[in-house]
Amino acid sequence: MNRNVHWLVQTASDLPEHDHWLSGWELQVLAGMRFAKRRRDWKLGRWTAKKAVCAFWHKKEDAVLSSMEIRAAEDGSPVLFCNQQSENLSLSLSHSWDKGLCVIGPGDFALGCDLEFIEGRDEKFIEDYFTREEIELIQRCGDEKKPLAANLIWSAKESVLKVLREGLRRDARSLSIHADLSAPESLWNPWAAQCLISSRVFWGWWRTSGSYVYTVASDQPVNVPEPLGSE
Repeated sequence: MNRNVHWLVQTASDLPEHDHWLSGWELQVLAGMRFAKRRRDWKLGRWTAKKAVCAFWHKKEDAVLSSMEIRAAEDGSPVLFCNQQSENLSLSLSHSWDKGLCVIGPGDFALGCDLEFIEGRDEKFIEDYFTREEIELIQRCGDEKKPLAANLIWSAKESVLKVLREGLRRDARSLSIHADLSAPESLWNPWAAQCLISSRVFWGWWRTSGSYVYTVASDQPVNVPEPLGSE
């Protein structure tokens, strides 16, 4: 099995001034959005995904961007269509502030990704979404590491919930995250998660970039994520 995973980050400043890269259906969806932030975030996700697919397939962007559509499945997961046909790819999207992340791989396994701005999380948030072991891990960290620890754990949970295609409909405390916070932050590092209900195991990678932490999760062990472009 091909276990290669690829990733791409784009920012709001990368978005073209025009919308010619959107399909006709996507333009209709965009026209129905009232708020500028919602429109920008939605476009950033589609732009990042389409750029990632073109790089993954080694396609010239001008020839194929408007023929692609990133649709939402019933559970909200992104699905790639090209010329009205669904493609057998695993795709996951995330955005935070003005940055978008896309992770892509073969359709043989499920993928989830998330990026979070590294900032302090209040105690109520941590109590509501983190297990006792995760809370103790954060408490053992020095003050400088606590924001990274909290956001890494939260991001990893978000990524696994995307693999499960459940989102926050599921209690995040049903997932236990295990990560080595002493690892080099600017490189991809492995982490694992376990469902405390079924004992099912998930595999992932994490790294930081500037003020953000990125996580990738899968229901199968996958190789170190490979970049599709420079940040």
